Amino acid sequence: MKLPADPCSTATVEVTAPSRLHFGLLSFGARHDAPFGAQFGGVGTMIDQPGVRLVVQPAAQFEVVGPHHQRARQIALQCLARLAQPAPPPCRLQVLSAGPQHVGLGTGTQLALAVCSGLLGFLGHPPPTPAELADWTGRGQRSSIGTHGFCRGGLLYEERKPAGQRLAPLEAHVRLPAEWRWLLVRPKTQSGLHGSEETGAFDRLPAVPDETVDQLRREVREHMLPAARASDLASFGKSIFRYGITAGNCFATRQSAGPFATPRLAQLVDQLRANGICGVGQSSWGPTIFALCANQTEAEHHLQQLTRHSANGDLDCLIAAPNHGGATIQVRP
Repeated sequence: MKLPADPCSTATVEVTAPSRLHFGLLSFGARHDAPFGAQFGGVGTMIDQPGVRLVVQPAAQFEVVGPHHQRARQIALQCLARLAQPAPPPCRLQVLSAGPQHVGLGTGTQLALAVCSGLLGFLGHPPPTPAELADWTGRGQRSSIGTHGFCRGGLLYEERKPAGQRLAPLEAHVRLPAEWRWLLVRPKTQSGLHGSEETGAFDRLPAVPDETVDQLRREVREHMLPAARASDLASFGKSIFRYGITAGNCFATRQSAGPFATPRLAQLVDQLRANGICGVGQSSWGPTIFALCANQTEAEHHLQQLTRHSANGDLDCLIAAPNHGGATIQVRP
């Protein structure tokens, strides 16, 4: 796609993107005999908080301001270059709010996709497809959950992707009950692996055995997805816990607490499960721990229990609802 050389948009575009919980990858470290070198895949879900909000509006010159503005500017210039835009358009891209990066919520991906979508809307183009978003922003090198989720929301299951393919095929999409709530908990001083450290970790991790991949697939197809479609909270919660333990153990050589990144996260998981929550796990590399609750009242009850016993207020906690439609893009003349 090539954009006009001298765009004169007077539109204001506001983008609101969700956040992402990732329950774990299906595989990594593809063997030479794997079909087309296929690897990664996995399952996750989109939530309404903390999310990303930004606005693009006319200005005398191109500028980017707000939280994560340096990263947002880098993404904007990269996206415009991929679209053969000779110069940045005269606009102000303001990030109004954004969740923290490198805590397991997929903020980097949602920020990138929101920036790209906002600029395209400002320049008068229709919303891009997931494949276009992945290509123009360079996201989805491993998981495509965040990219599919930006466009669709909901619970998402993707299969492994062949080597050289940017976007993994989406196998299933389920709308979770609107009243369910995700209690998010993370130690304030911890962050997950990212950048070169994450790349190095994947380079050194042993390949996931075929029998483990099959076990994870069966868990999703035979238990997790049917429970989600039936709105069966208990069965769904038990399934995401089992899936998370199996997927997390594949990272045990790079984590200090087996399926969990640190002993503190393992302790939080044990505490939440002891309080009666079945669906508990670590999102991506952590440090965010999620706990699935039946409704807002139950989530608030468990939040009070947790914070009452936390040491020195070391936890950052949030209650989030399921996101059902992905990002919203509003264009105002």
